[in-house]
Amino acid sequence: THTHTHTPHTPLQVALVEHLDSTRGPGAILVFMPGMFEISSLHAALTSDSSLSPRLRVLPLHSSLAPTDQLRVFDRPPPQV
Repeated sequence: THTHTHTPHTPLQVALVEHLDSTRGPGAILVFMPGMFEISSLHAALTSDSSLSPRLRVLPLHSSLAPTDQLRVFDRPPPQV
């Protein structure tokens, strides 16, 4: 078997997030993914992108995550994020 670190669509989703971040005002960008593997893959791609990671606060959200991790989505981000 071959192990993929990113789903085939991840570059497209990263490009979309980058486009929305650069063309829209402040606010959240929600990206819905079909499962935890895809969520983790996109999270890794976004957080490892040095041009995006300083400007974004990327938080995975899935029912299998601990409640404390899920609640982080309600924390107000720092300025300029």
